[in-house]
Amino acid sequence: MLGVIALTAAVLATPAPPLKTITNVRISPFCTALRERVAPAVRTILENKPVVTQGKSLLLEMAHDQISGANPQMVLDLHMVQMNNLIGPMAQNLIATNDALNALDQAAKSGTADDARLQQMRVQLQEIADRQNAMLNVFSGMYGSYTSNELLGRANPLGNALSRTSKPPAPFQQEKDTAAAPIVVPDSKGTTQQEPAPNDSSTPEPVTIRSVDIGLEGGTAFAGLYNELTTYQLQELQMESKAADLIQRSAALCR
Repeated sequence: MLGVIALTAAVLATPAPPLKTITNVRISPFCTALRERVAPAVRTILENKPVVTQGKSLLLEMAHDQISGANPQMVLDLHMVQMNNLIGPMAQNLIATNDALNALDQAAKSGTADDARLQQMRVQLQEIADRQNAMLNVFSGMYGSYTSNELLGRANPLGNALSRTSKPPAPFQQEKDTAAAPIVVPDSKGTTQQEPAPNDSSTPEPVTIRSVDIGLEGGTAFAGLYNELTTYQLQELQMESKAADLIQRSAALCR
């Protein structure tokens, strides 16, 4: 699915040929908006995906070092510096995504069928960006809580990093033998996350994934944050599937 949306982004970002060679390329405000607004938003969304992967890898290292490291405090301090280096680029990508989507919203207000398609794309891409923003909040909240509590000399360096100031993601369902599914670290009790709010049609359906027992490391706050990020990622993939289909069909109208 990522290949589809990445390919679509590449197609949309391709400059139009010189005027004298244009034969089958449609020139319209709709196609211009696809190339100048939608494509940049898709590109920055995609650029954040490896950043999240790196952040999750750091969380697993932190979970291991907190339990098994010879000098966990020193190693965790180092990992927090590495985490901070990921937060800035992810935030800048989200700013660029939102700027492109806001410009798209302003460009699609004439009430035509093309504008309706652009607005639908904007809504779908905004939902994906919102999930990425939630993941950024996990990283930045953890970093901020860790550093502030460390400066105050508190016993728990994570402090309130796991507290939720907004609605949590919908749950995943753990399943032991789903070989093709992503791997997630179980929480300390081996249970699913909070149930989705009833009567909320906007809440994505729960996704079944395979869990892996990593022992005491699975009971750390870092493993809990890893789980939360995994849930957001799975929801993001569902949203990308819908967005990629619409963008690909729309791009075909401009070739």
